[in-house]
Amino acid sequence: MGSRLRPITLSRAHLLYLVLTLLMLAAVVGILGETGFRQFYARHVALPPLAREFGFSLRADPGWATLDGITPGGVFDRVGLRPDDMPLADERDGLHHGLSDFLGVLEQARAGRRVEVVVVASRDRHQRPEPLRCAWIDLNDLRAHPEKRSEAVPCGEPDWEVRASLSGYGLLWPAADCCAFELTIKGTLEATLVVEQNTGRRPATTTHRFRVTDAAWNAIGETIRASQFFDLPESIGASGVDAPARTLSVSRGDKSHAVALGGCDSRPQNEAERRACAVWSAVTNQIPLPEVTQR
Repeated sequence: MGSRLRPITLSRAHLLYLVLTLLMLAAVVGILGETGFRQFYARHVALPPLAREFGFSLRADPGWATLDGITPGGVFDRVGLRPDDMPLADERDGLHHGLSDFLGVLEQARAGRRVEVVVVASRDRHQRPEPLRCAWIDLNDLRAHPEKRSEAVPCGEPDWEVRASLSGYGLLWPAADCCAFELTIKGTLEATLVVEQNTGRRPATTTHRFRVTDAAWNAIGETIRASQFFDLPESIGASGVDAPARTLSVSRGDKSHAVALGGCDSRPQNEAERRACAVWSAVTNQIPLPEVTQR
């Protein structure tokens, strides 16, 4: 007769060791399985429609997202992305090379948000610090301006934030003229306009929120630079007691400057007033309410 199999009796310590080993193996398999699934889904399901919509193809580099081809006239071509660029995703603990995160940024752009794509040329990725370039994608703006093209520029320079306000004794209730206001425009292209309408039977304050176009925002930035705004005096021109007072403030990073303007209705009296009024016009031209900007 053959030998009978004997059951193996494990000590409590051996049993605990076996259970812990199996749990560790299950965790490793689960992590690898989830990562593999994410990569498979990103490359074979999420990528193809986004690549067609934004006009690019990817090189088959495992674990990396490297642009291989750029469709002439496509979205990526128009915002200055080039073959050999490696898109990065900005996470809380730094920038990562990852296909899933990169496609997530494009999904936000597809949903109508203005997004920033950070890239580094593949040949430069071992340099420290990496020579990063940034491109902004705003599909709404690109559709509205089919001729628009731009270049990805070096990252790291903070964006402008501008504020323009009009106030004065003559605009207080009851006033004959419209209107006191404060306009704030941020680098996200989001603008907030607070209007004090004091010509009616009762004073009223309304808040309007809107977006400016990339082209308008770029024009504001160019005017700020050309006017050398941060070198302007803090007070320019004189205003009477009842005359409206204009205030312009511009900030960028930890740098800010404010200018009080006597007026921009007539011909500028000096070079400083001309430069300040050019910025005032570039900013307040974005106000969508003609009755506010009639001054």
